[in-house]
Amino acid sequence: MINDWNSVPDSFMEKFAEKYTIPGAEFDSSERDPPPKCHPGTRLSIVDRTQNFFRKHKDEKRLLWLVGPAGVGKSAIMQTLAENASAPTSNVLLGASLFFSINGRDRTSKAILTLAYQIAVAYPPYCKFIRTEILKEPTLPTKSMSAQFNRLFTEPFANRRIYKESKPLLILIDGIDECSGEDKQCEMVSLISHFSLLSSELIWVIASRPEPHLSAKFSEHTIAQSCVLEEVQIDSDEAREDAERYLRADLDRIRRTYPALAHFTQWPREGDFLKLAYTSGGLFAYASTAVRFIDDMAFPNPVSQLKQVLEIIDHTSSRLREGDPHPMANLYALYARVIFHIHKNVLADTKKILLFLRSQTDTSLRRTCNWLGITQDVMHSALHHLHSVLNIPPANSTGDQYLSFHHKSFSEYISDPKRSRLFTDTEAETEMLNSQCALRILKEAMGMPLPMAPTLSTHSRISLYWEGGDSEDKLDLYSSAIYHLTNSLLSSSELSRSRLPIHTLKAIDIQACLEHQWNTPLTDLRQLLTDKTKQSELEQNAVLEDIPLRQLNAESFDKDMEIDVLYQSRRARDSVFSPFEQWCKQSIPHDGEGPSERNGCEEWRISLSSSVCHECMERVLREFQYGKTHSPDQLIKVFIDVRQFAWAIYEFIYREDESVCWTYIIPYHSPPTAHPIK
Repeated sequence: MINDWNSVPDSFMEKFAEKYTIPGAEFDSSERDPPPKCHPGTRLSIVDRTQNFFRKHKDEKRLLWLVGPAGVGKSAIMQTLAENASAPTSNVLLGASLFFSINGRDRTSKAILTLAYQIAVAYPPYCKFIRTEILKEPTLPTKSMSAQFNRLFTEPFANRRIYKESKPLLILIDGIDECSGEDKQCEMVSLISHFSLLSSELIWVIASRPEPHLSAKFSEHTIAQSCVLEEVQIDSDEAREDAERYLRADLDRIRRTYPALAHFTQWPREGDFLKLAYTSGGLFAYASTAVRFIDDMAFPNPVSQLKQVLEIIDHTSSRLREGDPHPMANLYALYARVIFHIHKNVLADTKKILLFLRSQTDTSLRRTCNWLGITQDVMHSALHHLHSVLNIPPANSTGDQYLSFHHKSFSEYISDPKRSRLFTDTEAETEMLNSQCALRILKEAMGMPLPMAPTLSTHSRISLYWEGGDSEDKLDLYSSAIYHLTNSLLSSSELSRSRLPIHTLKAIDIQACLEHQWNTPLTDLRQLLTDKTKQSELEQNAVLEDIPLRQLNAESFDKDMEIDVLYQSRRARDSVFSPFEQWCKQSIPHDGEGPSERNGCEEWRISLSSSVCHECMERVLREFQYGKTHSPDQLIKVFIDVRQFAWAIYEFIYREDESVCWTYIIPYHSPPTAHPIK
């Protein structure tokens, strides 16, 4: 039995969850509370057909695609399947449930690892397997999706057959169309489909919209042969009956909740109810939004609110007859009425919050206020009329709860300037907003107005707008601002046109980033500093400075920190392996990142440290000493951060092949005084 196996107590699972999984992605996570659920008595036929599919798992088809348009309740169905499967009486064992979402749970890079972690919790023998695999190869979590899938799924379940339970292991993936990257979505489908032919012990359910790229992928012959299609339709009799059942029950709940409705013998009137039910059709997103609108405590008058909904239906119906065929027109009309109620005095703050919400992966109340620079009372005033479209924690909450869209369709609605007219260009306006916020935070960190040289600055100078914040909140803001700064400058074709001044790079504290494992902004920064198309502007703004090689002292190198090595070749290499594999004779993986094409060259990157490969570090130091001896006046570029910690960028042509250029980005503790040589 499962519980017979006991692992040696250690922190492996805790660290694995913290570093490699998507937070809040499981069906019972507090971050999804309250989750979408099927109303009692609804979706029974679909659930029954799915349960029947589970019972036939020994057949050839062990993958089910639950597909349907936006708003039909796919996530609610998947939630019901997960809850049913977690019951002791279930005929399956719930191995994993992964609910992707635009509200931050969209990282494909951690999808396979998240599934693996959840299965390890549900089935301890598998925990032993992944522990052994990752301790044997610590870089496995950084490998490609296919490499992770083969090692963590194909090898244990198809090749070794480690799953010994009588119940099949169920894996649910909801909203695969909401994870980042269409190519990654299709790759995941291909991997799962191929695997399902190899193992009869695992069964998969994937839910998504019928997006063109996914429809094409599931239509491929090999995948179609291994997959069962379960279509959730809007206009089916079953969908309409289920939506009507939900509406009738919730409107009756509202009638019983409000004392003012007690004198009504029937509410709503049957004709009004049928109009609402007919408009909902099988679109649960519309039905649930309408109920929340009618039950909105900001307007504690359900009779008046229902009247508005019916007026919207009448108005929208006339427009539909005039030729507006959009399938979400009725829902969008309801969204328009919600926005109409936002008071003009708070509209600017409301728009800021909505822009931030649609662009961020971490949107707690606390972080929203601190990033946007608004207080708690301002935020709650700005969101007062949006409870029917947003999941808004109560005003007395701690600030750790998350803001989120009730349904993706509202995010799509506000992003469409032709329909919402709330924004003219959401992408540009989001970029502008985040740039303004990042600049405000970095100015505070530097301690004086830009572009003056910064004093020794830390995150402690940064202002917090949510009461009761601490140093960790300031660190989070500082990290996010640095990330946005480096990413903005890196993606800008001309640095002078960036919305963030180049001088703000001087606010970066490299050691603080390293101490808190903020690797992404530092990776972007190193790429920016070595981009030859941008170096001239960086030098003009004193971000990079030229010094002769002889002024550097190898004894001041921080050998405990990583050295970035960049390989560039003007001609294509014959080998399919990275140049670092040929560079080092040790039997240690040196995969690197690449190849990529940049400035007409084939490019590879790798980060080295003594703990990874001592021989490679020694080679870097030998090359540096050779250059210092033979070319002491060669100019190298130096970036000096706010704490006077430096990166020395040493670039040289390879002696054995003049078509190859090597660049070392070396951490330096005692930066020389940079005197640009003219």
